[in-house]
Amino acid sequence: REAEPLVMCRASPPEDFGQTLAVWGVGNGFYIVLPFLGPSTARNAVGRVGDVLMNPITYVDLPWEVTAIARGVETINYFSFHKDIYKQLEKVSLDPYVALRNVYIQNDNKNIAE
Repeated sequence: REAEPLVMCRASPPEDFGQTLAVWGVGNGFYIVLPFLGPSTARNAVGRVGDVLMNPITYVDLPWEVTAIARGVETINYFSFHKDIYKQLEKVSLDPYVALRNVYIQNDNKNIAE
């Protein structure tokens, strides 16, 4: 039986500051898996800081714990609907970490090109 195609989805919006940095010529940098945030590159990790600063909820007078929990719940909720992604990856690859890194970087490059 032929394996189903791997679908890589992102919890973040389709356009982000990491893409802007890429258009400006900033390279990927190293690949890292951030706790609770998932896979990223150095450029996209810095871009997430820019995304947080540009998000209006950052400036609402709420305790930081509330906004952190809200963002965490949003991410967990998104991935709860896509929990089979990693299982697919394990089935079709010898080394899931390397495969996830390659899928993430290829998907990021595709999004930047669009």
